[in-house]
Amino acid sequence: AGDCPEFSDGRWLTTATTYKCATWRTPTASIAAPRLLKWVNSRERTRVNSGERLSIFFETVRSVLKDEGLFLLHTIGVPRASRSTDPWIEKHIFPNGKLPSPVELTGALEDRFVIEDWHSFGRDYDRTLMAWWRNFSAAWPTLKRSYGERFRRMWRYYLMCSAGFFRSGQGQLWQLVLGKSGRGPVYRSVR
Repeated sequence: AGDCPEFSDGRWLTTATTYKCATWRTPTASIAAPRLLKWVNSRERTRVNSGERLSIFFETVRSVLKDEGLFLLHTIGVPRASRSTDPWIEKHIFPNGKLPSPVELTGALEDRFVIEDWHSFGRDYDRTLMAWWRNFSAAWPTLKRSYGERFRRMWRYYLMCSAGFFRSGQGQLWQLVLGKSGRGPVYRSVR
């Protein structure tokens, strides 16, 4: 259960998406028999190591979403399915992780959600990662006593490789707005 952190204020369920379990817990109670939520917002990376876990994740979200509710999935993905993850990323950043492809996502969404909107921001994420590096570098004089040179080198390596991954078009950043089949209100994308 400790591997599935989230925050719920009664309207939103915001959760990290590196899952090793299917039971979610709030600060006050388990969501085994939850009150239904109007919105679910999942940020960070939907990194799973099997289609089954991705299906469990979407089924769990579906079970806590009201029939008229919306689910915002913000995730990093790749254009084509892959069986492997970069060994350094696997070891140091996301153990047991794998980025989903569109086919893997839509396969797990089928019969669970209708895609109301799918927006791709992949090329823009390069700028975000470079801004993180500039901010980190500027703050490094006050951080170095707490983190050390090894951490600084690893963090730089991770951010620079990730920036290149998005700059090259290999990395994708998606936001999907999802609803249950037959949901009443019409969703209008704002762009």
